[in-house]
Amino acid sequence: MYAVTGLTHLLLSSSPRDDQQEHLETLKSSGEYLLSLIDNILDFNKLEANKVELEEIKFDLRKRIADIVKTLDKQVKDKNNKIVIIHDEAIASSLVGDPVKISQILINLLGNSIKFTSNGTITIKTKLIKKSKEKSKILFEVQDTGKGISKDRQEQIFENSPKKI
Repeated sequence: MYAVTGLTHLLLSSSPRDDQQEHLETLKSSGEYLLSLIDNILDFNKLEANKVELEEIKFDLRKRIADIVKTLDKQVKDKNNKIVIIHDEAIASSLVGDPVKISQILINLLGNSIKFTSNGTITIKTKLIKKSKEKSKILFEVQDTGKGISKDRQEQIFENSPKKI
């Protein structure tokens, strides 16, 4: 996957034709999505072993969210949904954190919203909750107009042992 995404980046930087540009952007986004999925599986194993490590990388949250939305655009259109992004302007354009982990979480949340929403709206909100000199606390919300989870299933979501339904 790294080879596919790396070659795609090289092709994008070589001035492709307009018709190629769109296909390469889709390939790039899809490759990054698959890498994220693989990372999710690996991170799940690390989480179970209490060995999760967070990176400290400079990134642009607004661009990160836009890239995620672009990656999921086909799925959104297939379900006749639209995505609305509400980004708090108080959030700095350059943050330091783990953009891959943030992407993984948002892709999972958005993927669930897309899966259970048809002909609707999915809203992604970011809000600056607290800011100090060194840290920013940001709230992420993903809302959708899908059918939701029944009350009896909601209680089972956070239980450790699976129950038969």
